[in-house]
Amino acid sequence: MQAKKYLYLPLSLSLLAGGAQAQISLESLSTAAPKEGFSGNAALSMRMDRGNVEREDYSLGTRLQWHQAPSTSFVVLEGSYGKADGEKNADRTFIHARHIRQFSDRSAGEVYAQQETNTFARIDYLRMLGGGARFTLYKQEDRGNAYFGIGLYRSYQKTTDVGDGSEKETMNRANSYLNMNWQLSPSTVLGSHTQYQPSLDDSKDYRFQQQLHAKVRINTRFALMVSADYRYDNQPPEGVHKSDVTYKTSLTYDF
Repeated sequence: MQAKKYLYLPLSLSLLAGGAQAQISLESLSTAAPKEGFSGNAALSMRMDRGNVEREDYSLGTRLQWHQAPSTSFVVLEGSYGKADGEKNADRTFIHARHIRQFSDRSAGEVYAQQETNTFARIDYLRMLGGGARFTLYKQEDRGNAYFGIGLYRSYQKTTDVGDGSEKETMNRANSYLNMNWQLSPSTVLGSHTQYQPSLDDSKDYRFQQQLHAKVRINTRFALMVSADYRYDNQPPEGVHKSDVTYKTSLTYDF
């Protein structure tokens, strides 16, 4: 059965430490078809500065996956922590579960649930339930692929206000994304991933995300990934910047 060749996992294990906006991440890890049965990977990123600036950043994540054509289910767990000059400046957790079912070589459906916390974006929790359709625009073995997705999700968010109180918000958003990958060589992949999330309740409220990454495989198990992530939230919580940029280098391990 050929359907499994077109399953795609539009979720990143690149950990976006200190990000100000909470959105679904779309960076892919591979252009290859998922393995039959159980598989997974883990990603580790560390940074330390000593001298004029004392800084530490750590992030760790894992994806556990089960594939049996025409369906794939997986869960992603992530956490990040950082300190600068002895003061904590990043504290984020993330869990995402997704089920994908391939209907044909060109179309699939997906449903997902997600929860995220981010202390420095003032997010006590952000919970999402959603789903949609994904379409294969282009796929050629050893060359690359392109996917377009569209759907809806409902979010439940609790934020800490500038005082000691908190605010709860329920919102419906549309979600669209375009994922593209280029296989430059058997060991090197470049990716571009764009996402747009307008609110269905407020036409002035929208979120945008652009990710670029390069992944270089060291051997069959290990790879290095360099990524840049730009996020924009037109209506963030009070006191949080609208835009945020993250650059990261990570070591990944596949199993």
